[in-house]
Amino acid sequence: MDQDQPKLNEEFLHMQKLAGLITEEEYKVQSQELDLMNLSNKISKKVDLIKQHLKNQGYDV
Repeated sequence: MDQDQPKLNEEFLHMQKLAGLITEEEYKVQSQELDLMNLSNKISKKVDLIKQHLKNQGYDV
């Protein structure tokens, strides 16, 4: 479900825009924020994998 969440958020934003609840500009800003949040989550997961690998190699991380 974790992977479905960004898609659901994007679809929710799109529906709000279509319904006239948010403007095109608000949609773009919020969409960019979602993209940045998703990128941040991906980077965080990669950092965690690197930390785990270093711990497995005996490093104190």
